[in-house]
Amino acid sequence: MHYELSSLLGALVKYQASDLHLKPGRPPILRIHGNLVAAKTDAITGDELVELVLGALSERQQMMLEGARHVDLSLQYSEQGRFRMNAYYERGNLCAAIRRVPTEIPTLSGLAIPEAIRKVCELQQGLVLVTG
Repeated sequence: MHYELSSLLGALVKYQASDLHLKPGRPPILRIHGNLVAAKTDAITGDELVELVLGALSERQQMMLEGARHVDLSLQYSEQGRFRMNAYYERGNLCAAIRRVPTEIPTLSGLAIPEAIRKVCELQQGLVLVTG
């Protein structure tokens, strides 16, 4: 199977996954509602992963990856949205972790946060200290 980055990002969006993990010798892994789920496809080869990752990097980013052995970057795909990618070497193999960046900012009521924290967020004046 030949993998394309746009197709993998499309799957990330389709299944409402927060993350995509790519490692050679394994199928793509999606983080869906906190659970890691392996895609029911063929494993991605090391060569496919190198082609996929290097195709997303600029020349400068490729140099940073080779020098520091990791690089962080932002990806913009008009149909799928915005993503953050971390390309890195693990045990001599190129790997990648991609996170979807939500395009809509959730409302305070839409977040699953405790009532006490919500009340603090709604304060209009004063100083709030959080200490430990």
